Amino acid sequence: MRLPAIEDSLTDYRLTRNPFFFKFVKRKIVDDSHQSFLISLDHLKQILAVAGTKGLKGVSLSYEALEGTYLRESDMLGLIRSGYVGTHQAETTALATIIDAAAKGNKAVVLAWQQKIEKTFEALDD
Repeated sequence: MRLPAIEDSLTDYRLTRNPFFFKFVKRKIVDDSHQSFLISLDHLKQILAVAGTKGLKGVSLSYEALEGTYLRESDMLGLIRSGYVGTHQAETTALATIIDAAAKGNKAVVLAWQQKIEKTFEALDD
């Protein structure tokens, strides 16, 4: 979930150019509403790197553990509508043609790119 580097000059501002966010929903419904919060991919990576987030069944996140550093759905929608969150205009324009074509043909789009990963291996002694 990484966007490739942009070669065009950027003229529009974003809090984050990474459009990947995760929505977490509480299991228990309170007052007929689903309580949820959203966090960015970068924030999730930071949380996963901290000891103590691993529970018995995997990762355990709570409102208390996030200490108020999360977004509600209405906050996120406001940031998107205002243009503070999402891809830059140059990226959006490049993707729009692909997305429009897929939407008109009722088809799905999967975008992927590959980067070479340099790994160093130490010689094993026999």
